[in-house]
Amino acid sequence: MAKKKLIDLSIVTDVVNNVLVGMRDGTEIEKGVVLTEQYLIENYTHLCDMFSIFSAYPDVFLDLIKPSDDDFSLFFYQRITLRAIMRYREVYGTAPRAFSKSFLTILAMML
Repeated sequence: MAKKKLIDLSIVTDVVNNVLVGMRDGTEIEKGVVLTEQYLIENYTHLCDMFSIFSAYPDVFLDLIKPSDDDFSLFFYQRITLRAIMRYREVYGTAPRAFSKSFLTILAMML
């Protein structure tokens, strides 16, 4: 049985590649992205799909935005905990030292 993909990366690539590169006073904007109302309207359904997937699977989002030369990665238990924090209003758990409780909580608030 073929493994089902969580998100079609071609959709993400198409949405990202269609963003305009912005200029301000003849200098390229640092982030390089200009979001227009027209762009958001045209890609509304794709953006909604990505937001719903990434809110349920925040670890996948972190893997996608991570630079390829970066060593950052989450352990399996951190991925599960981050998913639980993002999916439910209240999460109770008992964890040992060095579990990254504070890091995961702050990361979930930022996402």
